[in-house]
Amino acid sequence: MKNITLAEKLIMLSGAVLFALMIAVNSFCVNDNPGFRVPMTTYLIVMIALFFLDTIIFIFIQMLYASDRTRFSLFILSLAFLSGLVYFIETIIVIQLPEHAGFTQAAKTNDTAVFYFFRQLSFIVLLALAVRVEKITIRSTLRFRNKISMTLALMMSLVMFPMLAHYLSSYHPAWTLTIAAYEDEHHHPVWDIRYVNVLILLWSALLCYMISVTRLASGIWNSIIVVCLSAIVYNFFLLLLDTYNLSLWYISRAVEVLSKLFVICTLMFHVFNLLKIFGDRVDRDPLTQIYNRKYFYEALPRIRSLRTEKGASIMMLDIDNFKSINDNWGHLVGDRVILAVVDIIKDSIRDNDIFARLGGEEFGLLLPDTDSRQAIAVAERIRQNVQQRTGPGYHYALPVKVTLSIGVCSAIQNNVNSNDIMRDVDEALYEAKHNGKNRIVTRQAECS
Repeated sequence: MKNITLAEKLIMLSGAVLFALMIAVNSFCVNDNPGFRVPMTTYLIVMIALFFLDTIIFIFIQMLYASDRTRFSLFILSLAFLSGLVYFIETIIVIQLPEHAGFTQAAKTNDTAVFYFFRQLSFIVLLALAVRVEKITIRSTLRFRNKISMTLALMMSLVMFPMLAHYLSSYHPAWTLTIAAYEDEHHHPVWDIRYVNVLILLWSALLCYMISVTRLASGIWNSIIVVCLSAIVYNFFLLLLDTYNLSLWYISRAVEVLSKLFVICTLMFHVFNLLKIFGDRVDRDPLTQIYNRKYFYEALPRIRSLRTEKGASIMMLDIDNFKSINDNWGHLVGDRVILAVVDIIKDSIRDNDIFARLGGEEFGLLLPDTDSRQAIAVAERIRQNVQQRTGPGYHYALPVKVTLSIGVCSAIQNNVNSNDIMRDVDEALYEAKHNGKNRIVTRQAECS
Protein backbone atom coordinates (compact mmCIF):
# COMPACT_ATOMS: atom_id res chain seq x y z
CA MET A 1 0.00 0.00 0.00
CA LYS A 2 1.32 3.43 -0.85
CA ASN A 3 2.10 6.02 1.81
CA ILE A 4 -0.95 8.11 2.66
CA THR A 5 -0.39 11.85 2.72
CA LEU A 6 -1.56 14.09 5.55
CA ALA A 7 -4.25 15.60 3.31
CA GLU A 8 -5.60 12.14 2.47
CA LYS A 9 -5.61 11.23 6.17
CA LEU A 10 -7.66 14.35 6.84
CA ILE A 11 -10.09 13.33 4.11
CA MET A 12 -10.45 9.85 5.61
CA LEU A 13 -10.96 11.34 9.09
CA SER A 14 -13.60 13.70 7.70
CA GLY A 15 -15.33 10.70 6.15
CA ALA A 16 -15.38 8.91 9.50
CA VAL A 17 -16.83 11.98 11.20
CA LEU A 18 -19.44 12.31 8.46
CA PHE A 19 -20.37 8.64 8.81
CA ALA A 20 -20.82 9.07 12.58
CA LEU A 21 -22.97 12.13 11.90
CA MET A 22 -25.13 10.07 9.54
CA ILE A 23 -25.76 7.47 12.24
CA ALA A 24 -26.59 10.17 14.78
CA VAL A 25 -29.03 11.90 12.43
CA ASN A 26 -30.75 8.67 11.50
CA SER A 27 -30.91 7.57 15.16
CA PHE A 28 -32.55 10.88 16.00
CA CYS A 29 -35.06 10.29 13.24
CA VAL A 30 -35.97 6.85 14.57
CA ASN A 31 -36.95 8.39 17.90
CA ASP A 32 -38.72 11.27 16.22
CA ASN A 33 -42.36 12.05 16.82
CA PRO A 34 -44.29 9.79 14.39
CA GLY A 35 -46.74 12.58 13.80
CA PHE A 36 -44.05 14.92 12.47
CA ARG A 37 -44.22 15.63 8.75
CA VAL A 38 -41.93 17.43 6.33
CA PRO A 39 -43.75 19.21 3.49
CA MET A 40 -43.46 17.77 0.00
CA THR A 41 -41.77 21.00 -1.11
CA THR A 42 -38.86 20.17 1.20
CA TYR A 43 -38.30 16.89 -0.60
CA LEU A 44 -38.44 18.74 -3.90
CA ILE A 45 -35.63 21.01 -2.69
CA VAL A 46 -33.58 17.96 -1.67
CA MET A 47 -34.09 16.36 -5.09
CA ILE A 48 -32.98 19.53 -6.85
CA ALA A 49 -29.94 19.74 -4.55
CA LEU A 50 -29.00 16.12 -5.32
CA PHE A 51 -29.49 16.78 -9.03
CA PHE A 52 -26.97 19.62 -9.04
CA LEU A 53 -24.55 17.85 -6.69
CA ASP A 54 -24.43 14.79 -8.95
CA THR A 55 -23.94 17.07 -11.96
CA ILE A 56 -21.01 18.82 -10.26
CA ILE A 57 -19.45 15.49 -9.25
CA PHE A 58 -19.83 14.24 -12.84
CA ILE A 59 -18.00 17.33 -14.15
CA PHE A 60 -15.19 17.06 -11.58
CA ILE A 61 -14.56 13.36 -12.29
CA GLN A 62 -14.61 14.05 -16.03
CA MET A 63 -11.90 16.67 -15.42
CA LEU A 64 -9.83 14.07 -13.60
CA TYR A 65 -10.36 11.59 -16.42
CA ALA A 66 -9.34 14.20 -18.99
CA SER A 67 -6.04 14.59 -17.13
CA ASP A 68 -5.35 10.83 -17.30
CA ARG A 69 -7.10 8.98 -20.12
CA THR A 70 -5.64 5.66 -19.01
CA ARG A 71 -7.97 5.60 -15.98
CA PHE A 72 -11.13 4.43 -17.72
CA SER A 73 -12.59 3.63 -14.31
CA LEU A 74 -12.94 7.37 -13.66
CA PHE A 75 -15.05 7.72 -16.81
CA ILE A 76 -17.41 4.99 -15.59
CA LEU A 77 -17.43 6.50 -12.11
CA SER A 78 -18.55 9.83 -13.54
CA LEU A 79 -21.39 8.09 -15.40
CA ALA A 80 -22.54 6.52 -12.13
CA PHE A 81 -23.35 10.00 -10.84
CA LEU A 82 -24.74 11.08 -14.20
CA SER A 83 -27.14 8.12 -14.19
CA GLY A 84 -29.12 9.53 -11.28
CA LEU A 85 -30.15 12.69 -13.13
CA VAL A 86 -32.94 10.96 -15.09
CA TYR A 87 -34.47 9.58 -11.89
CA PHE A 88 -34.25 12.98 -10.19
CA ILE A 89 -36.11 14.56 -13.11
CA GLU A 90 -38.77 11.85 -13.00
CA THR A 91 -39.18 12.34 -9.23
CA ILE A 92 -39.40 16.12 -9.53
CA ILE A 93 -42.09 15.75 -12.21
CA VAL A 94 -44.05 13.32 -10.01
CA ILE A 95 -43.92 15.66 -7.03
CA GLN A 96 -45.10 18.60 -9.12
CA LEU A 97 -47.99 16.80 -10.83
CA PRO A 98 -51.45 17.67 -9.43
CA GLU A 99 -53.45 14.90 -7.82
CA HIS A 100 -56.41 13.44 -9.73
CA ALA A 101 -58.40 10.23 -9.84
CA GLY A 102 -55.72 8.24 -11.62
CA PHE A 103 -52.77 9.84 -9.89
CA THR A 104 -53.26 9.95 -6.13
CA GLN A 105 -50.88 10.73 -3.29
CA ALA A 106 -50.38 6.99 -2.86
CA ALA A 107 -49.31 6.72 -6.51
CA LYS A 108 -46.89 9.61 -6.05
CA THR A 109 -45.37 7.92 -3.01
CA ASN A 110 -44.94 4.62 -4.83
CA ASP A 111 -43.46 6.30 -7.92
CA THR A 112 -40.94 8.10 -5.71
CA ALA A 113 -39.99 4.73 -4.19
CA VAL A 114 -39.71 3.08 -7.64
CA PHE A 115 -37.42 5.80 -8.98
CA TYR A 116 -35.40 5.71 -5.77
CA PHE A 117 -34.95 1.93 -6.03
CA PHE A 118 -33.85 1.97 -9.67
CA ARG A 119 -31.62 5.02 -9.13
CA GLN A 120 -29.76 3.15 -6.41
CA LEU A 121 -29.69 -0.05 -8.46
CA SER A 122 -28.23 1.77 -11.47
CA PHE A 123 -25.70 3.56 -9.26
CA ILE A 124 -24.57 0.26 -7.70
CA VAL A 125 -24.13 -1.46 -11.08
CA LEU A 126 -22.08 1.41 -12.51
CA LEU A 127 -19.94 1.68 -9.39
CA ALA A 128 -19.28 -2.07 -9.55
CA LEU A 129 -18.22 -1.71 -13.19
CA ALA A 130 -15.92 1.17 -12.27
CA VAL A 131 -14.30 -0.88 -9.51
CA ARG A 132 -13.93 -3.84 -11.87
CA VAL A 133 -12.14 -1.67 -14.44
CA GLU A 134 -9.95 -0.19 -11.69
CA LYS A 135 -8.95 -3.72 -10.67
CA ILE A 136 -8.08 -4.64 -14.27
CA THR A 137 -6.04 -1.48 -14.89
CA ILE A 138 -4.09 -1.96 -11.65
CA ARG A 139 -2.69 -5.21 -13.05
CA SER A 140 -2.58 -4.44 -16.77
CA THR A 141 -4.00 -2.20 -19.47
CA LEU A 142 -7.68 -2.43 -20.40
CA ARG A 143 -8.07 -4.33 -23.67
CA PHE A 144 -10.36 -3.23 -26.47
CA ARG A 145 -12.76 -6.16 -26.04
CA ASN A 146 -13.04 -5.35 -22.34
CA LYS A 147 -13.96 -1.78 -23.23
CA ILE A 148 -16.67 -3.06 -25.60
CA SER A 149 -18.22 -5.29 -22.94
CA MET A 150 -18.03 -2.49 -20.39
CA THR A 151 -19.66 -0.08 -22.82
CA LEU A 152 -22.56 -2.47 -23.38
CA ALA A 153 -23.04 -2.82 -19.62
CA LEU A 154 -22.94 0.97 -19.32
CA MET A 155 -25.62 1.38 -21.96
CA MET A 156 -27.84 -1.10 -20.12
CA SER A 157 -27.51 0.82 -16.87
CA LEU A 158 -27.88 4.25 -18.45
CA VAL A 159 -30.74 3.43 -20.82
CA MET A 160 -32.51 0.22 -19.83
CA PHE A 161 -32.86 0.90 -16.10
CA PRO A 162 -34.50 4.35 -16.53
CA MET A 163 -36.86 2.94 -19.17
CA LEU A 164 -37.77 0.03 -16.91
CA ALA A 165 -38.34 2.35 -13.93
CA HIS A 166 -40.63 4.57 -16.00
CA TYR A 167 -42.54 1.57 -17.31
CA LEU A 168 -43.04 0.13 -13.79
CA SER A 169 -44.31 3.42 -12.36
CA SER A 170 -47.91 4.65 -12.28
CA TYR A 171 -47.57 5.85 -15.87
CA HIS A 172 -48.47 2.24 -16.77
CA PRO A 173 -51.00 1.12 -14.11
CA ALA A 174 -51.22 -2.45 -15.38
CA TRP A 175 -47.49 -2.99 -14.80
CA THR A 176 -46.92 -0.80 -11.76
CA LEU A 177 -44.35 -2.17 -9.31
CA THR A 178 -45.58 -1.62 -5.74
CA ILE A 179 -42.70 -0.77 -3.40
CA ALA A 180 -44.43 1.67 -1.03
CA ALA A 181 -48.15 1.83 -0.26
CA TYR A 182 -50.57 3.46 2.22
CA GLU A 183 -51.67 0.61 4.46
CA ASP A 184 -52.60 1.93 7.90
CA GLU A 185 -55.36 4.15 9.23
CA HIS A 186 -53.04 7.15 9.42
CA HIS A 187 -52.11 6.84 5.73
CA HIS A 188 -48.45 6.25 6.53
CA PRO A 189 -46.55 4.86 3.52
CA VAL A 190 -45.08 1.41 4.23
CA TRP A 191 -42.17 0.01 2.25
CA ASP A 192 -41.87 -3.56 1.04
CA ILE A 193 -38.76 -4.53 2.98
CA ARG A 194 -37.66 -7.04 0.34
CA TYR A 195 -36.54 -4.19 -1.90
CA VAL A 196 -34.75 -2.49 0.99
CA ASN A 197 -32.98 -5.76 1.82
CA VAL A 198 -31.86 -6.10 -1.79
CA LEU A 199 -30.35 -2.61 -1.72
CA ILE A 200 -28.59 -3.20 1.60
CA LEU A 201 -27.11 -6.50 0.40
CA LEU A 202 -25.94 -4.97 -2.88
CA TRP A 203 -24.40 -1.92 -1.17
CA SER A 204 -22.66 -4.17 1.39
CA ALA A 205 -21.25 -6.45 -1.31
CA LEU A 206 -20.09 -3.44 -3.31
CA LEU A 207 -18.45 -1.94 -0.23
CA CYS A 208 -16.47 -5.12 0.48
CA TYR A 209 -15.46 -5.44 -3.17
CA MET A 210 -14.37 -1.80 -3.34
CA ILE A 211 -12.24 -2.05 -0.20
CA SER A 212 -10.59 -5.28 -1.42
CA VAL A 213 -9.64 -3.64 -4.73
CA THR A 214 -8.64 -0.13 -3.65
CA ARG A 215 -7.10 -1.09 -0.28
CA LEU A 216 -8.16 2.35 1.01
CA ALA A 217 -5.18 3.80 -0.89
CA SER A 218 -7.06 6.34 -3.04
CA GLY A 219 -8.68 9.52 -1.79
CA ILE A 220 -11.28 9.44 -4.56
CA TRP A 221 -12.31 5.84 -3.89
CA ASN A 222 -12.30 6.49 -0.14
CA SER A 223 -14.93 9.17 -0.69
CA ILE A 224 -17.00 6.69 -2.71
CA ILE A 225 -16.66 4.25 0.19
CA VAL A 226 -18.23 6.93 2.40
CA VAL A 227 -21.13 7.09 -0.08
CA CYS A 228 -21.54 3.30 0.18
CA LEU A 229 -21.52 3.44 3.98
CA SER A 230 -24.09 6.22 4.03
CA ALA A 231 -26.31 4.26 1.62
CA ILE A 232 -26.17 1.20 3.87
CA VAL A 233 -27.05 3.33 6.89
CA TYR A 234 -30.05 5.16 5.46
CA ASN A 235 -31.40 2.01 3.83
CA PHE A 236 -30.88 -0.04 6.99
CA PHE A 237 -32.88 2.36 9.12
CA LEU A 238 -35.89 1.81 6.87
CA LEU A 239 -36.01 -1.71 8.29
CA LEU A 240 -36.28 -0.50 11.88
CA LEU A 241 -39.77 0.90 11.48
CA ASP A 242 -42.87 -1.22 11.02
CA THR A 243 -44.76 1.91 10.08
CA TYR A 244 -42.76 4.18 7.84
CA ASN A 245 -41.96 7.55 9.36
CA LEU A 246 -42.12 10.10 6.57
CA SER A 247 -39.65 12.45 8.22
CA LEU A 248 -37.00 9.71 8.15
CA TRP A 249 -37.32 9.44 4.39
CA TYR A 250 -36.71 13.15 3.92
CA ILE A 251 -33.83 13.38 6.37
CA SER A 252 -32.22 10.26 4.89
CA ARG A 253 -32.08 12.12 1.61
CA ALA A 254 -30.44 14.99 3.45
CA VAL A 255 -27.82 12.50 4.67
CA GLU A 256 -27.28 11.54 1.04
CA VAL A 257 -26.69 15.21 0.29
CA LEU A 258 -24.00 15.31 3.00
CA SER A 259 -22.23 12.29 1.54
CA LYS A 260 -22.28 13.85 -1.94
CA LEU A 261 -20.87 17.09 -0.51
CA PHE A 262 -18.03 15.06 0.96
CA VAL A 263 -17.32 13.56 -2.47
CA ILE A 264 -17.23 17.05 -3.98
CA CYS A 265 -14.76 18.25 -1.34
CA THR A 266 -12.51 15.26 -2.06
CA LEU A 267 -12.69 15.82 -5.81
CA MET A 268 -11.93 19.52 -5.41
CA PHE A 269 -8.84 18.60 -3.41
CA HIS A 270 -7.68 16.26 -6.19
CA VAL A 271 -8.45 18.72 -8.99
CA PHE A 272 -6.57 21.55 -7.30
CA ASN A 273 -3.72 19.17 -6.54
CA LEU A 274 -3.59 18.22 -10.23
CA LEU A 275 -3.56 21.88 -11.20
CA LYS A 276 -0.59 22.39 -8.89
CA ILE A 277 1.20 19.38 -10.38
CA PHE A 278 0.61 20.61 -13.94
CA GLY A 279 1.76 24.09 -12.95
CA ASP A 280 4.94 22.61 -11.50
CA ARG A 281 5.55 20.65 -14.69
CA VAL A 282 5.43 23.87 -16.69
CA ASP A 283 7.55 25.95 -14.31
CA ARG A 284 9.82 23.40 -12.64
CA ASP A 285 12.99 21.64 -13.69
CA PRO A 286 12.28 17.88 -13.73
CA LEU A 287 15.58 16.84 -12.12
CA THR A 288 15.96 19.39 -9.33
CA GLN A 289 12.33 20.55 -8.90
CA ILE A 290 13.50 24.17 -8.70
CA TYR A 291 12.21 26.72 -11.21
CA ASN A 292 13.23 26.39 -14.85
CA ARG A 293 14.61 28.89 -17.36
CA LYS A 294 11.16 29.87 -18.62
CA TYR A 295 9.89 30.83 -15.17
CA PHE A 296 13.12 32.65 -14.32
CA TYR A 297 12.92 34.97 -17.33
CA GLU A 298 9.21 35.55 -16.76
CA ALA A 299 9.84 36.44 -13.11
CA LEU A 300 12.67 38.89 -13.82
CA PRO A 301 10.47 41.80 -15.06
CA ARG A 302 8.08 41.21 -12.18
CA ILE A 303 10.89 41.41 -9.61
CA ARG A 304 12.27 44.51 -11.29
CA SER A 305 8.87 46.21 -11.17
CA LEU A 306 8.78 45.98 -7.37
CA ARG A 307 9.53 49.45 -6.03
CA THR A 308 11.90 48.84 -3.13
CA GLU A 309 14.58 51.03 -1.60
CA LYS A 310 17.38 48.54 -2.26
CA GLY A 311 16.33 47.52 -5.75
CA ALA A 312 16.98 43.96 -6.91
CA SER A 313 20.00 41.78 -7.57
CA ILE A 314 20.57 38.84 -9.83
CA MET A 315 23.13 36.04 -9.83
CA MET A 316 24.26 33.51 -12.37
CA LEU A 317 26.06 30.50 -10.92
CA ASP A 318 28.02 27.86 -12.81
CA ILE A 319 29.52 24.60 -11.52
CA ASP A 320 33.25 24.62 -12.24
CA ASN A 321 34.74 21.78 -14.32
CA PHE A 322 31.38 20.03 -14.62
CA LYS A 323 32.24 18.46 -17.98
CA SER A 324 35.25 16.70 -16.48
CA ILE A 325 33.04 15.38 -13.66
CA ASN A 326 30.72 13.80 -16.23
CA ASP A 327 33.66 12.46 -18.23
CA ASN A 328 35.45 10.94 -15.22
CA TRP A 329 32.55 9.65 -13.11
CA GLY A 330 29.59 9.49 -15.47
CA HIS A 331 26.31 11.32 -15.80
CA LEU A 332 24.73 9.71 -12.74
CA VAL A 333 27.41 11.27 -10.55
CA GLY A 334 26.93 14.49 -12.50
CA ASP A 335 23.25 14.47 -11.56
CA ARG A 336 24.17 13.87 -7.92
CA VAL A 337 26.51 16.86 -8.05
CA ILE A 338 23.73 19.06 -9.45
CA LEU A 339 21.27 17.89 -6.79
CA ALA A 340 23.81 18.47 -4.00
CA VAL A 341 24.60 21.99 -5.23
CA VAL A 342 20.89 22.81 -5.50
CA ASP A 343 20.26 21.54 -1.98
CA ILE A 344 23.11 23.62 -0.54
CA ILE A 345 22.05 26.78 -2.38
CA LYS A 346 18.45 26.38 -1.20
CA ASP A 347 19.73 26.25 2.38
CA SER A 348 21.70 29.45 1.78
CA ILE A 349 18.96 31.75 0.46
CA ARG A 350 15.62 33.20 1.58
CA ASP A 351 12.22 31.69 0.89
CA ASN A 352 11.19 34.60 -1.34
CA ASP A 353 14.32 34.42 -3.52
CA ILE A 354 13.72 32.85 -6.94
CA PHE A 355 16.13 30.02 -7.69
CA ALA A 356 16.14 28.39 -11.13
CA ARG A 357 18.14 26.01 -13.27
CA LEU A 358 18.89 27.79 -16.53
CA GLY A 359 20.37 24.78 -18.27
CA GLY A 360 22.96 22.08 -17.62
CA GLU A 361 25.20 23.18 -14.75
CA GLU A 362 24.11 26.85 -14.87
CA PHE A 363 21.72 28.39 -12.35
CA GLY A 364 20.05 31.75 -11.82
CA LEU A 365 19.04 33.52 -8.63
CA LEU A 366 16.74 36.55 -8.30
CA LEU A 367 17.07 38.51 -5.05
CA PRO A 368 14.30 41.07 -4.52
CA ASP A 369 14.94 44.03 -2.20
CA THR A 370 18.67 43.26 -2.13
CA ASP A 371 21.45 45.79 -2.78
CA SER A 372 24.94 45.06 -4.08
CA ARG A 373 26.55 44.61 -0.65
CA GLN A 374 23.91 42.11 0.49
CA ALA A 375 24.03 40.24 -2.82
CA ILE A 376 27.80 39.81 -2.55
CA ALA A 377 27.39 38.47 0.99
CA VAL A 378 24.82 35.93 -0.21
CA ALA A 379 27.06 34.89 -3.11
CA GLU A 380 30.03 34.40 -0.81
CA ARG A 381 27.93 32.34 1.60
CA ILE A 382 26.78 30.12 -1.26
CA ARG A 383 30.31 29.73 -2.64
CA GLN A 384 31.76 28.76 0.73
CA ASN A 385 28.93 26.38 1.63
CA VAL A 386 29.23 24.49 -1.66
CA GLN A 387 33.00 24.21 -1.34
CA GLN A 388 32.90 23.13 2.31
CA ARG A 389 30.02 20.65 2.14
CA THR A 390 31.02 18.65 -0.96
CA GLY A 391 33.74 16.11 -1.64
CA PRO A 392 34.57 12.68 -0.17
CA GLY A 393 33.53 12.10 3.43
CA TYR A 394 30.77 14.70 3.49
CA HIS A 395 26.99 14.32 3.64
CA TYR A 396 26.47 14.12 -0.13
CA ALA A 397 29.25 11.52 -0.65
CA LEU A 398 30.53 13.11 -3.85
CA PRO A 399 33.83 11.85 -5.28
CA VAL A 400 35.17 15.37 -5.83
CA LYS A 401 34.96 18.76 -4.16
CA VAL A 402 32.70 21.13 -6.07
CA THR A 403 33.23 24.85 -6.57
CA LEU A 404 31.14 27.59 -8.16
CA SER A 405 31.82 30.62 -10.31
CA ILE A 406 29.30 33.37 -9.61
CA GLY A 407 28.38 36.55 -11.44
CA VAL A 408 26.44 39.17 -9.47
CA CYS A 409 24.63 42.22 -10.81
CA SER A 410 22.62 44.77 -8.84
CA ALA A 411 20.25 47.42 -10.13
CA ILE A 412 19.01 50.20 -7.87
CA GLN A 413 17.76 52.51 -10.62
CA ASN A 414 14.24 51.78 -11.83
CA ASN A 415 15.12 52.75 -15.40
CA VAL A 416 17.50 49.81 -15.84
CA ASN A 417 15.72 47.17 -17.90
CA SER A 418 15.94 43.39 -17.67
CA ASN A 419 18.08 43.01 -20.79
CA ASP A 420 20.75 45.31 -19.32
CA ILE A 421 20.82 43.29 -16.12
CA MET A 422 21.10 39.94 -17.94
CA ARG A 423 23.88 41.28 -20.16
CA ASP A 424 25.89 42.55 -17.20
CA VAL A 425 25.45 39.46 -15.03
CA ASP A 426 26.41 37.20 -17.93
CA GLU A 427 29.59 39.23 -18.45
CA ALA A 428 30.34 38.97 -14.73
CA LEU A 429 29.96 35.17 -14.80
CA TYR A 430 32.16 34.94 -17.90
CA GLU A 431 34.88 36.95 -16.14
CA ALA A 432 34.67 34.76 -13.02
CA LYS A 433 35.09 31.55 -15.03
CA HIS A 434 37.99 32.87 -17.07
CA ASN A 435 39.92 34.34 -14.16
CA GLY A 436 40.59 31.28 -12.05
CA LYS A 437 37.04 30.01 -11.25
CA ASN A 438 35.69 29.52 -7.70
CA ARG A 439 35.21 33.26 -7.37
CA ILE A 440 32.66 36.06 -7.46
CA VAL A 441 32.59 38.95 -9.92
CA THR A 442 30.15 41.84 -9.49
CA ARG A 443 28.63 44.42 -11.80
CA GLN A 444 26.41 47.43 -11.25
CA ALA A 445 23.70 47.48 -13.91
CA GLU A 446 23.40 50.65 -15.94
CA CYS A 447 21.26 51.77 -18.84
CA SER A 448 22.60 50.81 -22.25
